[in-house]
Amino acid sequence: MSQTSSVQGPRVVDLTDNNSDRASDEYTNESTETESEEDDVSDNQGNRQQEETNQLPQASAEKSNESDGDICSICFEPFSNSGDHRLSCLKCGHLFGFGCISKWLNGKKGNSAKCPQCNALSKKSDIRILFAKSIKVIDTTERDRAVEDWKRERMLRLAAEQHVEQLKLVNKEYERKIAQEDERNVGKHQGQSASSSKGNLYENSPKKAKLMPSGYHYKTTVQISQQGNCRVMAFDVCSANLLVSKPSQNRLFPGFGIVKISSLDVRNPFFLKLHNKDIRDLKFNQSGDNLLLSASLDKTLKITSMSTDNVVQT
Repeated sequence: MSQTSSVQGPRVVDLTDNNSDRASDEYTNESTETESEEDDVSDNQGNRQQEETNQLPQASAEKSNESDGDICSICFEPFSNSGDHRLSCLKCGHLFGFGCISKWLNGKKGNSAKCPQCNALSKKSDIRILFAKSIKVIDTTERDRAVEDWKRERMLRLAAEQHVEQLKLVNKEYERKIAQEDERNVGKHQGQSASSSKGNLYENSPKKAKLMPSGYHYKTTVQISQQGNCRVMAFDVCSANLLVSKPSQNRLFPGFGIVKISSLDVRNPFFLKLHNKDIRDLKFNQSGDNLLLSASLDKTLKITSMSTDNVVQT
């Protein structure tokens, strides 16, 4: 019995040692896995926090940009449409809460009260209450720049058209001089033949000219001016336009001009101001280029292109 117990004793001790070693190994492995999982979780949380931190400035900047026009610059609180903090402004145009700007101006003595934004002299009677549900400022920089570019392009185009009309006038003048020179050269060689042909023409012409029947008849009546003072008129055969001088009926732009009436459609007359005083005479250029010469009592002559309705030269 004693031998059996001595033999079994070490066996029990050996089993206990083996179990303890296994348990310690398993605990070590579990703790290692737990630590690795905790490291992964901490890394993921760190990355998320860093991403959220990077996004916070952008979100805050967007919110600040959106809310800049909705908050009072004195107390940094949103405006209200009623109560003590309802929307109001000064004569300089800056917006504040009514109670805030009232306290601000009351706290200044004498004439030292100024706008918190632009330091413009202000007083309590300058406060104006605004009735608006919401305020939103629209950026019109691009639109304003486009409008300025369009105006600049329009001015350049008008200048180019005037330059073209001036060049046409110069070209017509050169053509007229060339035609006169050609006629002068031809006339030198046809002196005698011209006189003989002229005598034959008078001999063969009838003594009494027959009157042809008139091809004109009444069609309609067009009222030019109720005040009268329509002095002269001119008719362009090429464009079929009738021009009549008349005083301007616009008090903002006084003076005298012409009314252009198309003989094809008399329902839409067009007025163009040209001179400061009465127009004495109107004359179209016979070459068919729609150029009108006008003379006025203001001692000026103007050449106007009726194609573009612009003064070409003064």
